[in-house]
Amino acid sequence: MPLFYFSQMENLPPPWENCRSLNLKRYATYSRPACKEEYFVDYFINACGCQLLYMNDSNANYCTPAEMGKCDPSVYHSYAATKRSYSCPEPCEDLVYSGSGSQATLAPSVYEAMTSKYGESEAYWRENLAVLTVYFPELIVENIKHQKGFTVLSLFCNIGGVFGLVLGAGLISVIEIVDFCLSRIICRTKT
Repeated sequence: MPLFYFSQMENLPPPWENCRSLNLKRYATYSRPACKEEYFVDYFINACGCQLLYMNDSNANYCTPAEMGKCDPSVYHSYAATKRSYSCPEPCEDLVYSGSGSQATLAPSVYEAMTSKYGESEAYWRENLAVLTVYFPELIVENIKHQKGFTVLSLFCNIGGVFGLVLGAGLISVIEIVDFCLSRIICRTKT
């Protein structure tokens, strides 16, 4: 299985499927995760009167550390307890990214080298040093396009084909029966 791929999804518009894209206040393009995040941010700002650093709302002030300590944990719990099912419909077009990651500790010699070069203790470097490598071993694009099973034209073609088959088979059977009867009559009259 590849480590990174994305899917391009293209759903049928109504009335075939219930896909639509809402206009979001904080995001340029619609996606279900962005929609759910927007509902949570609105809930948080209404409950606390301020926003956290990542929330990106131009109309709300950022929370002070004291406000965060009072409001942050309680809002997450109350939001989870309400179990609100906000209507975030499936988008008609969407890009779904998937990926994976792994992690490992560095060799002890790296911490020793950092300690000797920059000072600080080995414990400091174990706590604060990270090496990040991003790579894409395979890039796979999966296109998923929903299509109608039957159009009106294909439905009429199938119905016409079945009627033609049934009527054609019936007409051939009638002609064969008439041919058989005429053959028997002709054979009896000649003898």
